[in-house]
Amino acid sequence: MKFDHAAGDSLRSALKKCFAAVVVVAMGSVSIAQAGPSCSKVFSSLSAQEVLEGISWITELKQFGTVKLENLTPYGDHPDFLYLSKISGVEVIAKSLAPRFNRPSYPIEEVYFMKLLSDLGIGPKFFGVSEVKGEPVVVSQVIKGEIYHNLGDWPYKRWGMKRKADTVKQAALGLQELANLGVVAGDFQFFIDSNGKVYIFDTDYYFFQPVPQANKVNLRHLTKLMIDTKIISVHEERNIVSFDQAFAVIESYSK
Repeated sequence: MKFDHAAGDSLRSALKKCFAAVVVVAMGSVSIAQAGPSCSKVFSSLSAQEVLEGISWITELKQFGTVKLENLTPYGDHPDFLYLSKISGVEVIAKSLAPRFNRPSYPIEEVYFMKLLSDLGIGPKFFGVSEVKGEPVVVSQVIKGEIYHNLGDWPYKRWGMKRKADTVKQAALGLQELANLGVVAGDFQFFIDSNGKVYIFDTDYYFFQPVPQANKVNLRHLTKLMIDTKIISVHEERNIVSFDQAFAVIESYSK
């Protein structure tokens, strides 16, 4: 059994039913003591690390704080794992944390990096974790506005030079701050609200690397954004080898 989405569902279900079972880890394998057949079947083909990480995200997510959701409705093109809700009348979005991407540690990573973006002031406000239909979800602020997601056309074509430069500069500051912490934005996306503020989001593919590698990857996201907004050409990208150089180009573009 591979640790895909379905296996994640099985693992979560089994852990809820058999959480009192004693997990014995030895020689890289997992055996379940004092547990029923259903538990053994789920765990039998998973590595020790996968099981421990699976247990970890259930027991440790609560450390990020729990919230109660109101008036839950499926959201947008992803009604299977995105939901709109409210907390004390404030509109929020809840995202399923069922393990996916063949990464049992995904739920902990997703919540950690979403909270990090919020704490740094460069992402949507983080509210905590909750549960929807038996699934853990991470809850954050709803940002109403426009989106940049590396997928082609977006509203910069309607913007003047100053607004483009300001948007790109905000994104650049966020990418640099993450890089300085050794955080790679594996998939870089952001919202722009009606006031022009940038909110970086979608941490599915965020991970830690040494700072030089994080700088290299995050700078590549920035130069791609600068090309998309016509601040630089494709041929000029090779000349930007640091965030300082990128900031200088952005500043000169808006003058």
